Amino acid sequence: MDIKRTGRTIGLLLAGLLLGWIFFGSSGEEAGKMEQHIEETHTDEEGEIVYTCSMHPQVRQNEPGDCPICGMELIPVDEEEGHQEEERQGETAFTMTEAAVKLADIQTTRVESRIPEFEIRMPGRIAADERRVSSITARFSGRIEELYVDFTGTYVKQGEKLAAIYSPELISAQRELLEAAGNKETDRVMYESARRKLRLWGLPENEIHRIEANGEVIDQIPIVATQNGYVTQKNVDVKDYVDEGTVMYKVADLSRLWVLFDAYETDMGAIEQGDSVDFTVRSHPARRFEAKVTYVDPFIDPETRTAKVRAEVENTGGDLKPHMLATGIVSGTAGEGEKLMVPRSAVMWTGKRSIVFVKQTGGEVPAFEPRLVTLGHRTGDYYVIEEGVEEGEQVVTHGNFKLDSAAQLADRLSMMNREPGSGANRGAHDHGEMEMEMEEEVEEDTLRETKPSGGHDEHLRPH
Repeated sequence: MDIKRTGRTIGLLLAGLLLGWIFFGSSGEEAGKMEQHIEETHTDEEGEIVYTCSMHPQVRQNEPGDCPICGMELIPVDEEEGHQEEERQGETAFTMTEAAVKLADIQTTRVESRIPEFEIRMPGRIAADERRVSSITARFSGRIEELYVDFTGTYVKQGEKLAAIYSPELISAQRELLEAAGNKETDRVMYESARRKLRLWGLPENEIHRIEANGEVIDQIPIVATQNGYVTQKNVDVKDYVDEGTVMYKVADLSRLWVLFDAYETDMGAIEQGDSVDFTVRSHPARRFEAKVTYVDPFIDPETRTAKVRAEVENTGGDLKPHMLATGIVSGTAGEGEKLMVPRSAVMWTGKRSIVFVKQTGGEVPAFEPRLVTLGHRTGDYYVIEEGVEEGEQVVTHGNFKLDSAAQLADRLSMMNREPGSGANRGAHDHGEMEMEMEEEVEEDTLRETKPSGGHDEHLRPH
């Protein structure tokens, strides 16, 4: 009985030891492996864990906390991987963690070769063709007796009566014609001179023939339209007296119109005479009209930095009317063949310099390289790149301003930093540390003045 009891006790002890090793031995081994991983990958030469900011990799601290620049929580840094990545990317590129890339919402687009098609939008308005506007003037003095067209907007045809005028001078000219007509066989020169005088005063040929045939003087001479069109001005009323040269009516032929566009200075190089312009007006938003550029203003307005571009359009249906607002589009291609192109949002333009951020491939950690590029023509939402990138590379189109800030802080090539690696740009970002050091000194002085004697100073760190 004692032997059985002793064997049962020994078996229970062995089972307990086995269970203890299973539950506690393996976790201790895993904990040891974790400590070894942290010691090998996240510690410096002195064995202390190094913490950094995912948005500002240049920040290095030996204890957890918040980034002194952006306030983000610091994370352990993989020194070996970071050094390998920096060596792989060169001096201008810099790395970011996956978390930082997501936080900055970095988006990229592939550099591709394509035909640079441009589309220029121009505001404009419809106007009457100045060459198709005629003035009906008084060629002799007199008094308006009748108005056959008494309001603007009336459509008239060539030769149609507009008004009737009484003129003593014209009556005398008619009498001269009748006298010369009786002696035209003996004095042909006087006869032709009398007829020419009436023609120069604007009398139609049929009226002159009727006066000569009837042998009677007409008291009221009609004023007729000289072309088809709409009356745009009426400057006389019944019983008004007019002098020679007085403008009584203006008639505009609207069968062909002008479209006057305002082209910005940056777009003038792509617009030439003979180009087609598609435009729309508000009264017919679904319809596209086509006009042809016939004139480009040689001068730029110094205030608006625009130039007038005149196009002509047929208005056979009468749908277009002067002073309508229009929006025109000139489209075409810049140069010949395909060019390397990137979206406009990828280019950071700083006057003479233009920078794009290129995403590097082949590494485990995201890396971006700022590059200086030479810009060509702007075609719509794209820029032609003459030099600086290659086809197939990925350029950053969203979040590049955040990358530029990170590049400045890392003393890499950026919009404001022309000498990367020289340390010349770091001074622009050291003010925060100087202010924190000054605040630290002030707080320490205040604590020394207010704490009781015998107390101990506490080391303050910036938050």
